[in-house]
Amino acid sequence: MVIRKKEIYDGAVPSGNSIMAWNLLYLAIIYDNKEWKRNVEEMLKRLLNAITKYPTSFGAWAGVLYRLINGVPEIVIIGEGYEKLHKEILHIFIPNKILQVSTLENDEFPLLKGKISTIKPLIFLCKDYMCKTPVDNTHSLIRLLENIR
Repeated sequence: MVIRKKEIYDGAVPSGNSIMAWNLLYLAIIYDNKEWKRNVEEMLKRLLNAITKYPTSFGAWAGVLYRLINGVPEIVIIGEGYEKLHKEILHIFIPNKILQVSTLENDEFPLLKGKISTIKPLIFLCKDYMCKTPVDNTHSLIRLLENIR
């Protein structure tokens, strides 16, 4: 009988499965795919006792659990000439963010859907697809981020 070992422990290098759980959660948010999110929840449910009892051995898993419970900041920049704002945001430490950028509205991505393009680019800060009033500079975005947590 052949048994295939499934690596779940996070050591100096996170387990491949914990990284794939985060990747799946990330994609579930990007595409608003409920089934993928349920798969991540199932993965975490199987390990919940181990994660809470031995957090140092399941650090990456704990990170995925944290993101699932607390949500992930969803940042959208839309409009012509977004490049400057995009660069500025990439230089700000915003852990676990999802960042999507476009010159035009795009119905294929839920975060870009319904966002009207303007001549001056706008920054939307969302959580669970619920967006705050858009801002046009990174300082205002930082203030919004401080209040979202």
